[in-house]
Amino acid sequence: MIQRLRRWINPQDLSAPRGSAAGAASLKKEKLGAAQTLRNLRRVCAALKEKNKSKSLFLTLRPRPAQYAPVWAAEGGQGVTDSLRGVGRSPTGQLRLRKKLLSLSFSYGIVSFLSVTMKTILFQRLPEAEFYGNFPDDINGFWNDTHTLQCGDCFLALTAQRDGHDFLLDAQRKGAGCAIVSRIDKNLALPQLRVPDVFEAAKILAKIHRKNYTIIAITGSYGKTSTKDMLQSLLAEDAYATRANLNNELGVTLTLSHMKSQRFGVIEGGIDHPGEMDRIIDLVEPEISVTIGVTFTHVSNFANFEQLVNEKCKILENTLSRQNIGVIPESCLLYTPFQRLAHRCIVVGKKENVLHFPRFTYFQCMGKNTITLQGQYFDHITFRLPEMSAGQKENFAKAATVAKVLRLTDDAIRERILQWKPGKMRGETVTFQGHSVYLDCYNANPVAMMDALQFFDQKYPGNNTYVLGGMRELGEFSENYHEKLAEYFRDKKNVAIFAIGKEMETFCHRLRAITEISTIFHWKKIEQAKAIFLRKIQGNIFIKGSQFYHLWELLE
Repeated sequence: MIQRLRRWINPQDLSAPRGSAAGAASLKKEKLGAAQTLRNLRRVCAALKEKNKSKSLFLTLRPRPAQYAPVWAAEGGQGVTDSLRGVGRSPTGQLRLRKKLLSLSFSYGIVSFLSVTMKTILFQRLPEAEFYGNFPDDINGFWNDTHTLQCGDCFLALTAQRDGHDFLLDAQRKGAGCAIVSRIDKNLALPQLRVPDVFEAAKILAKIHRKNYTIIAITGSYGKTSTKDMLQSLLAEDAYATRANLNNELGVTLTLSHMKSQRFGVIEGGIDHPGEMDRIIDLVEPEISVTIGVTFTHVSNFANFEQLVNEKCKILENTLSRQNIGVIPESCLLYTPFQRLAHRCIVVGKKENVLHFPRFTYFQCMGKNTITLQGQYFDHITFRLPEMSAGQKENFAKAATVAKVLRLTDDAIRERILQWKPGKMRGETVTFQGHSVYLDCYNANPVAMMDALQFFDQKYPGNNTYVLGGMRELGEFSENYHEKLAEYFRDKKNVAIFAIGKEMETFCHRLRAITEISTIFHWKKIEQAKAIFLRKIQGNIFIKGSQFYHLWELLE
């Protein structure tokens, strides 16, 4: 690796700069700095080899595809960080080389996760760390649950809810390569690393590992998962994305640790309390942040909706402060924190006023399964899409915009988006006793609920069955939004409605007052609904509500 870096820094360039005198001096200064970095790197490698004579440094050399060349965001040479946060060139030819002497991470090579440098780093950050057993140089990633643990993983013995140390034997039986613990169990053959705080040690290592990748962070009140899945489909094998619902601080830590041969990490970040976004930002420091939209979901844990909006905007502000790229929807322009930053973002919308911003993606749904995009990265390009709702089409526009920032071709986007499918219980279509079922009960909020209802009614017009779970964590706005939900059914007559959850009392009261629907049932728990539901099914079935109510159990 050092030889390749030495060849890259051509000594002749130091004596023959191009351009103006000021530009030549700046370029010469930066290349001299790069040469100094090379000398420092040699010393670090020598020190590490001396400290760990029995170990070796694992380097993976791989060229960066031309289709993922960095895209520069603004004039004057500022732009998106290079795809491996290492070496890059601006349009003016100025060279940038970041000093990563411990992680040894450059654009043409990365150090395997938890290689020999792990001990050096941990001893620097956590001097009291203690190793027991033959701790491996490389692991697959972190898990804190032995049910998901796989051979070669590192088990985190967390103590937040249950004491993870009680499951160390189980982790060993599952093939864990090692464990990070706060107390060592010497009765086990499992290699262990004792630290004062298991979670903090895991975050330190995940943050170091993260520096080998370009991170796209996706946040917002709704649509995070569908956008994340679409973007992963577009980037294909070059991206590792958040699994399941691992979008809190712990989930982000686990996700970062599992990135391996991919170039990009598509990280979903969810918050429901003040201060959570700061901790997620500290972990991911994204090169690209995408805000899907903001609504009243989780507002019950904040002092007011304004505080929630400010919290959601933090990741965009942080991304832009580092001269990286932010993508926001037109709907975010309703809120002052986003308005202040909009001129520096890529704004995605479907109205003509989006054109007033310097950078935009303008989308228009030309047909049932097509969408046309135009703007900074698109020249009136039409894409054929899988079957999806209007909200999901807008999410595709955001995912496609990010893909174009990363220099994916239009043809690649056309081909790969057709491979996308809704996630499990996130708008998937299943069959139950001969009825088609639209199943979307992983979460619910006012925006997503209306989008799903409109999509279902367009696809299955007629007298159908609706199972609606309460929309939780809406705080003081809960009654208002559940009343508005009832308004959607004002013109319906011969349908069957099953409402689950205490929040739906307001919905049912309003529904009975404004409609002629005779089949309306309300229960606080799903168990109470099963018997009558099986007798009253008619037409196709719509099921959506907050995960708390386990609506999928009606189909079991």
